Amino acid sequence: MSGRVLLVDDDPAMLRLVAHELGQEGIETVPASSGAEALRLLEEEAPSAVVLDLLLPDIPGRVLLPRIEAIRPGTPVVVLTVRSGVEDIVECMRLGAVDYVPKPFERTRLVASVRNAAERGALQTRVEALARELRRGEGFGALLGRSAAMAKAVDLLRRASASEV
Repeated sequence: MSGRVLLVDDDPAMLRLVAHELGQEGIETVPASSGAEALRLLEEEAPSAVVLDLLLPDIPGRVLLPRIEAIRPGTPVVVLTVRSGVEDIVECMRLGAVDYVPKPFERTRLVASVRNAAERGALQTRVEALARELRRGEGFGALLGRSAAMAKAVDLLRRASASEV
């Protein structure tokens, strides 16, 4: 699912509509018609973003938001729902949503929100990969090369950075 957006809505017509609108913009989607199905898909593969309806019959969106974060930390979630009260918006943002798009949605607003969320997710994935490289000690080597002279220079830099001069 990497690079794709997970769509979570119990309304099949809404799933098709959102998938169509995002597909017109080259955004690949994977549908889930329930909270349980969304969690199963999240366990299998990481999406670049999630579009989540709050009013699901099996697991409320407010319950799903923290569970998505627990399964796939840093995955951006855009809430798409008919509930558009200020309290609902604030609560969703507090629970980790990156944006809130009311239904019925404006196509350009939805596309911009999902595109921004997917880009944010891709950047998060890249940052995590770079952090892993640095933890493995490959950060300098990957950037500077692996010649003997560079290895010597990197070793000197590491020793100098550890000193308290």
